Amino acid sequence: KLETFVTTNIKRLGIVISQETITTELSDFLAESEKSIKDLPFVYQRLFRVLPLEDASFFEGRRKEINKLINAYNQWTNGRVSATIVTGEKGVGLTSLLNLFLEELGSSCEIVRISSVKNLGTEAEFYQLFGLALNNKDLSFDKLVTNLNEGPKKIIIVENLQNFYLKRVGGFTNIKLLTELISLTRQKVHWVVGCTQYAYNYLEKTINISEHFGYNIPLEDLSFEEIVKIIEKRHAVSGYNLIFEP
Repeated sequence: KLETFVTTNIKRLGIVISQETITTELSDFLAESEKSIKDLPFVYQRLFRVLPLEDASFFEGRRKEINKLINAYNQWTNGRVSATIVTGEKGVGLTSLLNLFLEELGSSCEIVRISSVKNLGTEAEFYQLFGLALNNKDLSFDKLVTNLNEGPKKIIIVENLQNFYLKRVGGFTNIKLLTELISLTRQKVHWVVGCTQYAYNYLEKTINISEHFGYNIPLEDLSFEEIVKIIEKRHAVSGYNLIFEP
């Protein structure tokens, strides 16, 4: 009983991560799906791979979200609070949306993109990430603020906000550094931050993350018609004929 109590509570506190096992049926399904994908023509594998879009001709939908992003940028050029957070489920196409937004915007401002593929556990990793993006390895918080406020106007895109915190005591240090940085540099930098939906919900309940952003843009589900168009656009350039069996 004591072992069960201790194990349950350390998992609940996030000290250890519980490992979820998958069923045999699910494992077999994933293996068969992977094999089926590999049996497709190579051009199809390329057209339907799960990667952010760089070619706007394949993009479909999200007109409302792009207009909101452009509006937030226009508000910033007029001197208003414009820091923006974009939220959506993992794999929903957030990076593709930001790519198209920047292409349509056509701003003369310097664009800096920052994305962490791993969780930032220390302040040093936070400064290292920004140092690489800004080509300045010797950064502290004050130096970073000065660098951004004294330099030319910028648009900074920060993706994967969910990797800026850890579920432990003191785990919000880097999130708080980022939000303070946004507050102190908002006149010279237009901030656009991307975050997965569940991480955003967690941050909203714990540290009220929304109060640091003037605009919150959730990515809604694509309609059935939009999904069909996405598939048809890719198929159209494959060179193959498509037949639907009864």
